[in-house]
Amino acid sequence: MQSKAGNPEIHATARLPARVVRAIEIQRQRGEILVSWIQAGLVGLLTTLYIVAPSTAPMDAALKPVPWALGIYAAFTLFRLDRAYRRRMTVALSIVSVFVDVGVLIFTIWSFHIQYGQPAAFYLKAPTFAYLFIFIAMRMLSFRPGYVALAGITAALGWLGLLGYALAAPGGADLITRDYVSYMTSARILVGAEIDKVISILVVTGLLALGAARGRQMLEQSLAEQAIAGQFARFFSPDIAETLTRADELLRPGEGQSREATAMFVDLRGLRIGAECAHRAAR
Repeated sequence: MQSKAGNPEIHATARLPARVVRAIEIQRQRGEILVSWIQAGLVGLLTTLYIVAPSTAPMDAALKPVPWALGIYAAFTLFRLDRAYRRRMTVALSIVSVFVDVGVLIFTIWSFHIQYGQPAAFYLKAPTFAYLFIFIAMRMLSFRPGYVALAGITAALGWLGLLGYALAAPGGADLITRDYVSYMTSARILVGAEIDKVISILVVTGLLALGAARGRQMLEQSLAEQAIAGQFARFFSPDIAETLTRADELLRPGEGQSREATAMFVDLRGLRIGAECAHRAAR
């Protein structure tokens, strides 16, 4: 478990009771486990597609990065899954995980033009681009909007890097076009279309980060209310506690029920002193 000094999320929730903070940490750990399993599922899916789909790359291709990328990503996913189950997912490891997710995907997309012997602009048409949104959305499961923002910003910078590399490659500037049809049917570059992709990444990232922040706020409120309900159950009869916690609206003055009750007040301190005096008198 992380210390409070090394976990900024603990400081962010310092205003909450300790039991609520612990409950939030448990939910976060479960989210990290779920993220790891989703990553494992993606590795399995991509591996299956790679094996089943017929290869269109030249037989003498100098570089076939997909198996290497899948192997590295699978090894890292297993390591991450082990750390998540051991509750040792530190902030640093979570940040590294974001970079690995996006970095491996960006590298794989970049290598397509080498694998298929095409101009660098060729990889800008890769449908694999859509997986960036999956990696961004996964971070919502950790209840940390900062991770969502980090994944989105990293993905946007990665795609800008791919665009810059394609433009700087030999002959890249000559491939720039304003014709959308030419862009879609050839290896030409429509800069505006690529900027649109970056904008869409950032917009989706902002919306998901906002959703993650609101989800965390609702989680904190829900756990705090559960803690209050637990206190009710300790000091009230079960039927009264259930009525209070399951009420559709907050109770208002005058909406209660009159019941006969007996109250007993005991001075425990006085009883203790009286018991000591009686014990001394008996001796």
